[in-house]
Amino acid sequence: MISMTAEGVADALARLDWHEMGAQLDEEGYALIPNLFSPQAALALAQLATSSAGLRPIRLENLDLGQGEMHVLHDPLAPVLTTLRSALYPPLATIADRWNERQGLDVRYPRSFDASALVRPQPGQEPSPPHLTRLLEDDFVALHLCAGAGAGGECALPLRLVALLSRPGEDFDGGNLILTEQRPRMQSRPAVIPLQFGDAAVICANQRPVQGRSGIYRVTVRHAISRVLRGSRIGLELSFQAYAPPHR
Repeated sequence: MISMTAEGVADALARLDWHEMGAQLDEEGYALIPNLFSPQAALALAQLATSSAGLRPIRLENLDLGQGEMHVLHDPLAPVLTTLRSALYPPLATIADRWNERQGLDVRYPRSFDASALVRPQPGQEPSPPHLTRLLEDDFVALHLCAGAGAGGECALPLRLVALLSRPGEDFDGGNLILTEQRPRMQSRPAVIPLQFGDAAVICANQRPVQGRSGIYRVTVRHAISRVLRGSRIGLELSFQAYAPPHR
């Protein structure tokens, strides 16, 4: 049981300017949320990936996703994550609907998050559930594309939240969050997202529309975590579907 409340997270979300967040997502493919988690909340979540009584790890090598550990978070989530997911979903669904409309996609999302609509991960979908990553020296997460509208037929939001639960420069070195955009007939555009301890970012993890000189075109967005040079890096990735453990 995680010993923390959701009040601090709810307060941080209440201060967000969603007009500015939407504009940054349109322009850059990501939007920062500084200090989303207090140090106590970040450390409490990180302990799930280090406690012997925590989650059973999946090796990223077995998923062809790099090197390190993934700890899948099945519903019911910790209260702080339940609050976070429910509060973030409505504005993000509005942004995703706008993106789909601009791309000519018919998919539209419900206005509120439905935690009762559990999805069981299928083979090849392991990266989609909410999860923690634990990366030690030389570990990394490879560039990958997450399921979403228009990707494999799964109607998941093309947006997700990523957060850093370790202290850069103290707990680890390296381990940067990286986004790359693959644009038609153009070179890919990389970006390094400057996360600090307790920070989070909403990222596009699939496809988004971009206004070009000749109209709207679609870019494909992948994300990765660069090689950890020293120490241990623990991060959170929160998708906006409710996942149940797979059948045994």
